[in-house]
Formats: sequence, structure tokens, C-alpha cells
Amino acid sequence: MKRLYFLVSILMGAVLCLATMSWAGEASVFDNVENIIIRAYASCTGGACFDGTINPSTYSVYLEVRDSTGALLVPEDLSLGVTVLDVTGTTPSTPPVDLLNNRYVIHNNTALSPDISMSLDNELGTLYLFCTDGELMVMKYNIKNNNIVTGACGATLNTCTSGTLEDVTDSTTNYLWNCNGANGGTNASCSLPKPVNGVCGTTLNTCTTGTLEDVTDSPTNYLWNCNGANGGENASCSLPIPTGSPDLTISASGAPGSFEAGMNYSFSVTARNQGNAPADKPFTVKFTMNASGTAGTGGTTVWTINSLAAGESVSNSVRVVATASCAIHTKCYFVFKVDGDDQISESKETNNVSASGSGRAR
Repeated sequence: MKRLYFLVSILMGAVLCLATMSWAGEASVFDNVENIIIRAYASCTGGACFDGTINPSTYSVYLEVRDSTGALLVPEDLSLGVTVLDVTGTTPSTPPVDLLNNRYVIHNNTALSPDISMSLDNELGTLYLFCTDGELMVMKYNIKNNNIVTGACGATLNTCTSGTLEDVTDSTTNYLWNCNGANGGTNASCSLPKPVNGVCGTTLNTCTTGTLEDVTDSPTNYLWNCNGANGGENASCSLPIPTGSPDLTISASGAPGSFEAGMNYSFSVTARNQGNAPADKPFTVKFTMNASGTAGTGGTTVWTINSLAAGESVSNSVRVVATASCAIHTKCYFVFKVDGDDQISESKETNNVSASGSGRAR
């Protein structure tokens, strides 16, 4: 619903004339969007003002605008648009300005009555001014306070497109400042993310800060980048590639003398790197069952090992489900293969399998 505010003029039955001008009637409204006070008033010049006993005088009607503190705004501080005809059908142009008094001239010695009323539609920002001079005359104005400054942030640190800069305490991750408006304009809170410099981690493909980017290794070094953000610097990272190669082996114990397909069985499994270089990325241990005791293809992943240094071994207890891979009453091997997905380049690739026991299916 539009908010419509009315303030009807004070009608004066008798007017006291002082010198060549006297007040005859006025009305005012406050525009809380533009933060201005709008006042219209009538005055008579020359001769006697209307007092009910002599011929009516003619009146001039003026419009003045003040800011929220009451200070008079000069015409260049305002935009004033006229968009409605008067009752005679005449198109009123932008009202002339009495520069001496910083006021707009609405009627210049033509109104026959001092009666004035005003209304303000704050939603549309439109002022309606009514002057009665035997016939109703209506004019419509859109008044804008050009002195209002709305704060707006600049695109770079501690800058404002408009408004007054106010530096404030930065947060951990952002630079902060305000661009404050003026004359009733709103303030703007501004921020820019702080730069983040990339910093290499101490182990392969890690970053203390920044975003990891893996790149092609050189013949002698592992290479990766830790890229900064928000204008921060990138870091180029490297670690020497150890000479030699890893060599992975596996052993398993715990095979039952006989088994039943679908049952769970526990095994103790040990993986060892007997080479002279680390297995420096994750690799799997896979399980399968067959009558040959070889790894074959496929299988189920039962363990993932992140890395294994040269000469290092690691053990784990795993549970597996016996499969119906062998005929009943025949021998069947529980087979474990280290580096089951062939992720590691080894000096010897033929010793990655352990065939644990030869239980009989039942």
C-alpha cells in the first residue's frame, strides 16, 4: 500500500501586512527518503492583502527545500521535474528560480487565494501541490536531493566509488573498510580477500598453504606446485627421486584345513618392500581363490597401503569371504597379491603373490 502523507495548509482569515510582503498561507511535508523538508508558502505584494472587506489581492506562491537539519538547499542541490498539467491544460515548464532567495516560483503574482495544500507519495517520491485561485490548480513535482551521497565500494583496497573512506580492523582472511554516505545516504561495508601465498609441504605432493597442482616429474625429481590465491605467489616444489626401485612381496597365514563357500576367515598378512627405493604412493592388496595358487586376474581389494619405505614391512589382520571357485573336496588356495592394481614400478614383478594353504572345499 502506498504511504500517502497530507498536511493541509493553514487558512488565514485576516492577515497582517508587514512592509511589502505578508504571509498568507503555507504547507510543508518531510520526505524521509530524500531527507528533505519541502515548504510551499504564499505572499502578497503591493496593496492590501485579502481581509474580507476589500478586493482580493493577488499572491505569489513559492516552494523551498531544506535538508533534515533545516539548512536551505540551493536549486543546484536539487532535481525538480514537473510532470502534470494545471487545470487550464497549460503545460508548466520547470519553475523559474528566485536565485536571490533560493526558492522556486510557482505562481508569480497570479494566484487569487493564499490557500495551499500539499501531499507527498513517499513510495513514488512525488509531491502534489494544490493552489486554489477560484479554480483548482494542481502541479506535480518529483524532487530529488542531489546532496545525498550513497556509499559504494571501490574495486581495489581501501577505495570508494562514492562516499567517505573509513578504514576498519581487518579480519583474519579479509581486508575491511567502509564507504560512508552523507546527507542521509547509506553506508557500504567493503571487503577484499587477503592474498594467500603457496608454500610447499615437506612430503611429496603436499602444500602447507595454497592449492596443489601436480606437474610432470623430471628424470631426477618429483615436481609439483602449490598455487597461491587472491594475488598470492605460487610455489614450485620438488623432492629428489631416490635411486633404485622398490620390490614388494607379501606373505599370509591362517588358511583353514577345509572351508565352506560364503564363510568368513581371518588371515595375518604382511607386505614388505625389499627394494632400495620407496613405494611412495598408495597400492592395494587383493584376494582371490583358485586351484592353481596363482594371482590370476581380478580379485577383491582387502587392504590399501599408502606407502612403504625401502626395507620397511607392515602387517594387518584381514577377513576374507571364501568363494565357490573350486570343486567340492578339491584343494583350493587363498591367494593374496600385493600391488594388486599394478600402481608401483618394481625391480621385480614376479614375487607379488602369496598362495596361503590349500584347504579343501566342502
